Amino acid sequence: MEKTLGLLGDLCCEAEQTWRRMRSVRRCLSQCQDVGLQKRLFVEARHHAKKCNEIRELIEAFSNLNNSESTQVLFLNELLNRILTEEFILQQC
Repeated sequence: MEKTLGLLGDLCCEAEQTWRRMRSVRRCLSQCQDVGLQKRLFVEARHHAKKCNEIRELIEAFSNLNNSESTQVLFLNELLNRILTEEFILQQC
């Protein structure tokens, strides 16, 4: 059985992995010369951003039911902001 950190903890872990992947995507795009690969990387970045927005909606619904000042909620929001910032930077390229 896989260990879990609870719902918010697991979402934080997933968001951190996604943030690291988004940074890698940005580095790859800065060096990539293949148009097909660039398109796939942009699609991946948009997919990650969409997923982050969905998680953010879940957090807002969860926060309305519970303590919105939870350290885990604040940390997760910070990670989501970082991912969306990476996606915004990619959109400017």
